[in-house]
Amino acid sequence: MADDVTLPGTGDVIAADEISSKKYQRMKLTLGADGVNDGDVAAANPLPVVVDFSMLENLLRQLVQSSASPSGFDRSLGRARVTAVVESGTLSAVTNLTNMGTMPATQLAVHQNLSAWHACVRSRIT
Repeated sequence: MADDVTLPGTGDVIAADEISSKKYQRMKLTLGADGVNDGDVAAANPLPVVVDFSMLENLLRQLVQSSASPSGFDRSLGRARVTAVVESGTLSAVTNLTNMGTMPATQLAVHQNLSAWHACVRSRIT
Protein backbone atom coordinates (compact mmCIF):
# COMPACT_ATOMS: atom_id res chain seq x y z
CA MET A 1 0.00 0.00 0.00
CA ALA A 2 1.35 3.42 -0.98
CA ASP A 3 1.91 5.92 1.83
CA ASP A 4 1.66 8.91 -0.51
CA VAL A 5 -0.55 11.93 0.23
CA THR A 6 -2.74 13.69 -2.36
CA LEU A 7 -2.88 17.44 -1.87
CA PRO A 8 -6.38 18.91 -1.82
CA GLY A 9 -7.23 21.38 -4.57
CA THR A 10 -4.38 20.50 -6.93
CA GLY A 11 -4.47 16.72 -6.83
CA ASP A 12 -0.65 16.62 -6.67
CA VAL A 13 0.75 13.54 -4.98
CA ILE A 14 3.44 13.96 -2.34
CA ALA A 15 5.70 11.04 -1.43
CA ALA A 16 5.39 9.99 2.20
CA ASP A 17 6.43 7.17 4.50
CA GLU A 18 4.15 5.99 7.32
CA ILE A 19 5.94 5.05 10.54
CA SER A 20 3.96 4.23 13.71
CA SER A 21 0.72 5.70 12.29
CA LYS A 22 2.44 9.00 11.40
CA LYS A 23 3.30 10.14 7.89
CA TYR A 24 6.71 11.64 7.15
CA GLN A 25 7.30 13.48 3.89
CA ARG A 26 9.94 11.86 1.71
CA MET A 27 12.36 14.27 0.08
CA LYS A 28 15.35 14.17 -2.26
CA LEU A 29 18.56 16.09 -1.68
CA THR A 30 19.78 18.18 -4.59
CA LEU A 31 23.30 19.58 -4.84
CA GLY A 32 24.25 23.07 -5.96
CA ALA A 33 24.37 26.71 -4.98
CA ASP A 34 21.31 28.95 -4.94
CA GLY A 35 19.60 28.76 -8.34
CA VAL A 36 21.84 25.90 -9.56
CA ASN A 37 20.98 22.20 -9.75
CA ASP A 38 24.08 19.98 -9.77
CA GLY A 39 21.96 16.83 -9.60
CA ASP A 40 20.31 14.63 -7.01
CA VAL A 41 22.44 12.92 -4.38
CA ALA A 42 23.08 9.36 -5.52
CA ALA A 43 25.81 6.73 -5.51
CA ALA A 44 27.17 8.27 -8.73
CA ASN A 45 26.78 11.84 -7.32
CA PRO A 46 27.62 11.57 -3.57
CA LEU A 47 27.03 14.27 -0.99
CA PRO A 48 30.33 16.21 -0.61
CA VAL A 49 31.70 16.25 2.94
CA VAL A 50 34.59 18.31 4.32
CA VAL A 51 36.38 16.82 7.32
CA ASP A 52 38.48 19.08 9.58
CA PHE A 53 41.11 16.94 11.28
CA SER A 54 42.84 19.82 13.10
CA MET A 55 41.05 19.19 16.43
CA LEU A 56 41.76 15.46 16.22
CA GLU A 57 45.41 16.12 15.35
CA ASN A 58 45.81 18.44 18.36
CA LEU A 59 44.20 15.88 20.69
CA LEU A 60 46.43 13.09 19.39
CA ARG A 61 49.52 15.30 19.72
CA GLN A 62 48.67 16.06 23.37
CA LEU A 63 48.04 12.37 24.12
CA VAL A 64 51.36 11.34 22.60
CA GLN A 65 53.22 14.10 24.47
CA SER A 66 51.72 13.15 27.83
CA SER A 67 52.38 9.43 27.32
CA ALA A 68 55.96 10.02 26.14
CA SER A 69 56.79 12.36 29.01
CA PRO A 70 54.54 11.87 32.06
CA SER A 71 54.44 14.54 34.74
CA GLY A 72 57.45 14.35 37.05
CA PHE A 73 59.45 12.00 34.79
CA ASP A 74 62.89 13.13 33.65
CA ARG A 75 63.71 11.40 30.35
CA SER A 76 67.40 12.35 30.51
CA LEU A 77 67.74 10.57 33.86
CA GLY A 78 65.24 7.84 33.05
CA ARG A 79 63.47 8.24 36.37
CA ALA A 80 61.03 10.35 38.34
CA ARG A 81 62.25 13.70 39.56
CA VAL A 82 61.15 15.27 42.85
CA THR A 83 61.93 18.64 44.41
CA ALA A 84 62.55 18.54 48.16
CA VAL A 85 62.15 21.62 50.32
CA VAL A 86 64.13 21.55 53.57
CA GLU A 87 62.85 24.24 55.90
CA SER A 88 65.06 23.37 58.87
CA GLY A 89 67.64 20.80 59.80
CA THR A 90 69.95 18.97 57.45
CA LEU A 91 69.46 16.76 54.44
CA SER A 92 71.51 13.62 54.06
CA ALA A 93 71.64 11.25 51.09
CA VAL A 94 69.29 8.30 51.07
CA THR A 95 70.54 5.22 49.24
CA ASN A 96 69.21 1.72 48.58
CA LEU A 97 65.68 2.72 49.53
CA THR A 98 63.24 0.00 48.44
CA ASN A 99 60.09 0.95 50.36
CA MET A 100 58.56 4.11 51.77
CA GLY A 101 56.11 2.84 54.34
CA THR A 102 54.13 0.20 52.52
CA MET A 103 54.66 1.65 49.03
CA PRO A 104 57.56 0.78 46.66
CA ALA A 105 60.20 3.51 46.57
CA THR A 106 60.27 3.36 42.76
CA GLN A 107 56.68 4.61 42.57
CA LEU A 108 56.25 8.08 41.14
CA ALA A 109 55.61 10.50 43.98
CA VAL A 110 52.47 12.51 43.32
CA HIS A 111 52.92 15.93 44.82
CA GLN A 112 49.85 17.64 46.26
CA ASN A 113 51.45 21.01 46.93
CA LEU A 114 52.89 22.77 43.89
CA SER A 115 54.04 25.91 45.73
CA ALA A 116 57.65 24.68 45.88
CA TRP A 117 57.62 23.93 42.16
CA HIS A 118 56.12 27.35 41.40
CA ALA A 119 58.74 29.10 43.54
CA CYS A 120 61.51 27.25 41.70
CA VAL A 121 60.13 27.80 38.19
CA ARG A 122 58.82 31.36 38.61
CA SER A 123 62.35 32.81 38.89
CA ARG A 124 63.37 31.13 35.60
CA ILE A 125 60.52 32.57 33.52
CA THR A 126 61.63 35.49 31.37
